[in-house]
Amino acid sequence: MNKVVVCSVAVLIGLALMGWGVKACADRRERDKLDELAAPPCAEPVFDSNTYDFGVVNALDGPVVHDFQVTNAGSCPMVISEAEAACGCITTQLPDHAVEPGDSTTIRVTFDPRAQSGAVLKFVYFNINCPEGEWRVSLQGEVRQPY
Repeated sequence: MNKVVVCSVAVLIGLALMGWGVKACADRRERDKLDELAAPPCAEPVFDSNTYDFGVVNALDGPVVHDFQVTNAGSCPMVISEAEAACGCITTQLPDHAVEPGDSTTIRVTFDPRAQSGAVLKFVYFNINCPEGEWRVSLQGEVRQPY
């Protein structure tokens, strides 16, 4: 008789714990659904390439220009508000409009090699209205001086 009571209690405790675990999983799934619905729409930039290798250039041959293509894979308009480079040898042309979801635009980056020599690696940072906030591209290559 004692064994029957102990086994019955153990089964009831097991069933209660199992039911609590199922409810906890269902609650977690419900919270995840609510989090997805509450997440604000945002831009999601996708660059065609994060690096441009301009090879070997003569410093006096003039600027090197490259157009980076960026697509907005997000769910709201993408705004590229600022570009920053650590070197005055880099200039950028940003789009003057928001990029709608699914659309693409071009960011023109110009490198002036006149004051450079040897191997070059330059970074350009963009402020974009997305969760990451800042994106980076780079230019690399070699500059040869005429002397």
